Amino acid sequence: MTHFVVRTSILFGSIAAFIGWLCFGGMVAISIGIGLGMGLLGYRSIVNLTQSLSIEDGKAQGQRGYVARYAMYGLILGICAWMHLSILGVLIGFLMHKASLLAYAQIEKEDHHGGAD
Repeated sequence: MTHFVVRTSILFGSIAAFIGWLCFGGMVAISIGIGLGMGLLGYRSIVNLTQSLSIEDGKAQGQRGYVARYAMYGLILGICAWMHLSILGVLIGFLMHKASLLAYAQIEKEDHHGGAD
């Protein structure tokens, strides 16, 4: 799953950044790349967290990971706003990662159910 998600995230993000660059310039493309990186960092933190959860302290670990991940998102968005980068571009890049997760879920659904409904 991880390899598919990372590859498709980079593919979707590259396409979005290219379109952003063509239509709005390099700063929007950079913003999209930052948003994609933010999404991939968040995904990596979720994967690492799920692999290290313990039975005794799993809930607390999950809560700390959740708070840390959203603090990271807020910090990145704040820095981008301070640098006058396109916040919409950052969000579009972040959504390209989410689109890759949806693509994976759709492919898995089709594999398990013998085709799309």
